[in-house]
Amino acid sequence: MYMKTSLKPYMEFFNREFLIPLHQARAKRKVKGQP
Repeated sequence: MYMKTSLKPYMEFFNREFLIPLHQARAKRKVKGQP
């Protein structure tokens, strides 16, 4: 339980710094591919 709660800020940082930009880049690529 302690490990889980202590890792939460790191996971939120990871999501904000990596996953969100990744999703945005993927969405842009998808839009750019439209005719």
